[in-house]
Amino acid sequence: MNSNKLRMFVAIIISLILAIGFVLLLNFNYNFIKNIEYVYSIMIFIVVSIITTMYLKKKYVKITPSSIIIAFFLLIPFVGIMGYKNYIDIYGCYMGGKLNFDYPLFVWYLGASVFTFSVLIFHIVIRDKGIPMHYVWKTEMLQKSLKFFILISLFFTLLSIVKIGYIPIFKGNIDVERFMYRNIVGDYTSKFSKLWIIAFFISSYLFCIEVKSRKRYLLIMIVCGFFLSIYGQRMYLLICFSYFALIFIKFNKKIDFKKLIVFLAIIVLMFLSIAQLRGDWNYKLKSLSPVKQISIKTFGEWKEYSYVLNKFTNESGFLKHRIFTGVFAAIVPKQVWLMVGQDKNELLSFNAPAYFGEYFGHYAGIRIGIIGEAYVGYGILGVVILMFVLGFLVVLLEKKYLLINKYAPELSVYVFFMSILVFLPLISFITLTTMFLYAFFLYVNTFFCRIKFSNLVNQK
Repeated sequence: MNSNKLRMFVAIIISLILAIGFVLLLNFNYNFIKNIEYVYSIMIFIVVSIITTMYLKKKYVKITPSSIIIAFFLLIPFVGIMGYKNYIDIYGCYMGGKLNFDYPLFVWYLGASVFTFSVLIFHIVIRDKGIPMHYVWKTEMLQKSLKFFILISLFFTLLSIVKIGYIPIFKGNIDVERFMYRNIVGDYTSKFSKLWIIAFFISSYLFCIEVKSRKRYLLIMIVCGFFLSIYGQRMYLLICFSYFALIFIKFNKKIDFKKLIVFLAIIVLMFLSIAQLRGDWNYKLKSLSPVKQISIKTFGEWKEYSYVLNKFTNESGFLKHRIFTGVFAAIVPKQVWLMVGQDKNELLSFNAPAYFGEYFGHYAGIRIGIIGEAYVGYGILGVVILMFVLGFLVVLLEKKYLLINKYAPELSVYVFFMSILVFLPLISFITLTTMFLYAFFLYVNTFFCRIKFSNLVNQK
């Protein structure tokens, strides 16, 4: 047995031990196991995930985005169940009873295992090929573009505030106010006021390129983050933080572990701070310790995911196309839908967060995650197929991210999609498609702020 095979064998044995330990830990703390066959998917996932992350670490050395996704798949149920336990300690029950996690955990880790296996297979099958660099950033144009996006974002933000008469996050329960805000301000004005996200992306790149001016670009990123936070939507800020981290990793061979811990702590504190300002906390939740507050609010929708999966356990209850119509409608411009006699806003309402938001009486919608949406749409088969396809798409983008030159303008677009997909276990399908507008702006920015690599060489 050669050293590689021996190393893999040892990894599998260690994975099995860790898997058994993880299952026993969950069961000891929360006593969730009723049917032992449902824990097999957890054990399989841990084995496959450790083998996959070891392979990626050996091949690429750096932390890969898919490794972060796999870590999220592992940890979310643990934190979600802990949050549920804290919730039950306060209210005594949820939706008139107590949840059973057997089947939801089985489906979750089945989907996570398929995704991880898909990542491993396609990283092996798809060969790494060098990506030729035809263009590089034209720094002067990139700086002008940053000013443009700051001005246009500021204009639409002030216009929105003038129209509505207040700053949404300070008004009270943002989940109630958000829809009133959007109806008064208008769809396009609301979207353009969030172009701060593009300004943040450009600042992230300039932060890495112009080392001497880092303090200035860091200040700009903080300002962009502040204006994005006034809408009470944490996902925009998470995408920004993720984008900055991926760009920073690309430009730096070694990552300071202490800085990484600080970065993760900032994300957790940001989640909790915005949750406090959103105004949807009652006095019972505020009386909890910070750790328990984080467990309830960070992955609080694990309760809804588990409740929904226990409810939709037979094929007659599956929603099929009814929750995916809005996902595809988000990509097509409103004018195109009007040409065929359809109202885009009506079509957008056919998505899982809106459907379950109405079901649970939650104005802002309820996210049950990619796996939950795949299941309520088409059952186990839907989970297996969609997670396998998503694994393939993540590998395609990840290879582009890992292999392309860090000064190539196209990298900014690849990093944008990767910064969203890093949170794959948390987001919904409608989140992916509604972000295409900002991907378009980012692509246009790369088109106008680039110069041919050959021309740059000739100038030198």
